[in-house]
Amino acid sequence: MPMTARSRGGSRGPVAPGERAADAVQRWIADGTGQQISDLAPLGVLEHLYRHEGATGHEIVFAFTARFVTPEIYEADALALTLAGRPDEAKWVSLAKARAGRLMLWPEGLADLLPG
Repeated sequence: MPMTARSRGGSRGPVAPGERAADAVQRWIADGTGQQISDLAPLGVLEHLYRHEGATGHEIVFAFTARFVTPEIYEADALALTLAGRPDEAKWVSLAKARAGRLMLWPEGLADLLPG
């Protein structure tokens, strides 16, 4: 089941200069949640064009699968995290709901990359 983190105007973890995307994912998860992940595997790369506050934006999204090292995390309804220095949460969501259009899974095309 995928987990989604809703950003309230903050960063979702950009790749730093000289950093590999997989390392950025591990850093972002550790910094934002205090948790470690393992079994990181690439799913694909998506290009995301969007408009925000009247400006056109362009992002390259690297999608990965991974597992939390601490299995108890999967029993929780939500995971506390910090986005742009502010407390927030990530919730487990049903992939079936996202594929049926009942939930927005960002960016467009991500649901097609996810296994299951």
